[in-house]
Amino acid sequence: MCGRAACTLAPKTLRQKFAYTRKRADKQTDAKSSSHPSDSPCQDVQEPAFVDEGCKYQQSYNTTPKQYLPVLLQTKDGHREFRVMQWGLVPSWHKGSDPSTFSLSMFNARLDGIADKASFRTPLKRGQRCVVVMDGFFEWQVLPSKRRQPYFVYFKDSGNDSRCGQDPEHVEGSKASIRPLTIAGIYDTWTPTSKDDDGSGRGSESSSFKQGLPAGASLETFTIITVPAAQSLTWLHDRMPAVLETSADVDAWLDHGTVPAHEALSRLVSAETALSWHPVGKQVGNIRSAGADCIVEVDPVPVEEKQRAKLASGMAAWLKTGSCSPSKKTSSKRRSAHSASQASDGVSPSEPLAKVIKPLPVTMADDEIIVLSD
Repeated sequence: MCGRAACTLAPKTLRQKFAYTRKRADKQTDAKSSSHPSDSPCQDVQEPAFVDEGCKYQQSYNTTPKQYLPVLLQTKDGHREFRVMQWGLVPSWHKGSDPSTFSLSMFNARLDGIADKASFRTPLKRGQRCVVVMDGFFEWQVLPSKRRQPYFVYFKDSGNDSRCGQDPEHVEGSKASIRPLTIAGIYDTWTPTSKDDDGSGRGSESSSFKQGLPAGASLETFTIITVPAAQSLTWLHDRMPAVLETSADVDAWLDHGTVPAHEALSRLVSAETALSWHPVGKQVGNIRSAGADCIVEVDPVPVEEKQRAKLASGMAAWLKTGSCSPSKKTSSKRRSAHSASQASDGVSPSEPLAKVIKPLPVTMADDEIIVLSD
């Protein structure tokens, strides 16, 4: 599954990295006869537009469902554009004036169950396929000790590899050089109804307060498609996002006018060799942590666990040999020497202390107790 992501690229950088070649047929004048126009295919290299109504996109190293990410889609006329959408699909058929009342969590969509759910099946039929763009995603490995170790997963690329193993300052300064991760997704547009679910007709102003939307405004949301984990990642989790490894994969997924849904879905496979990963710090588990340190590589075994392992190893060695440590042997020698000293003074080491101490003579004077010295 995928429930935490990093997306830090600026809109301008995203547009440049996802420039595309758009084929179109323009009417051009035939060289032999100016009166007979001919259809000639032309290719234009264009940058997709970036649509962010309300400026909801916040570049972050720790983005969660219910927050906003840029997704790439293709319009019916063949143009591509980025739209900033909320992560977690709210289906168009949801009734009411507040999208937060939709109780199901749909930030992931299993590939093998898409055809069984109307929430996913309907957008697919409408050609509402999108590409979710991010730096990478986080996944947690459950260790035998039940402790969870987070990992950051991203495209295997020289820019990514050189960036993520460095300090936070270097991570932030070199983000423009990375290859963004591209993942297959589905989107839908929810529009508030004129009445609430209870039929009270109170309107849709609650949506404005809870979702940051103008009263009556629609909300675009998306979900990430997941597939069984690649063999190289089954140790981390049994599922993973449907990664679009090549530009041809991205084109086929976006081209809903030419590539039907069933064919596009059949092309979604587990990425076996395209990804890299490394362990990161536990601060990524806190949604308030959104800095570059969230993706800096760390030692997966904490210092305290190393200390416990060293202690356990020493205890095992002691139990195996059954011998005391040098410090304990020294203490034993000191106790033996002390016992010998007591015996030379006529005191048995095992004799009670009360029998050894002799009471000193005292005399009373004016209600005072005076201790006389020997």
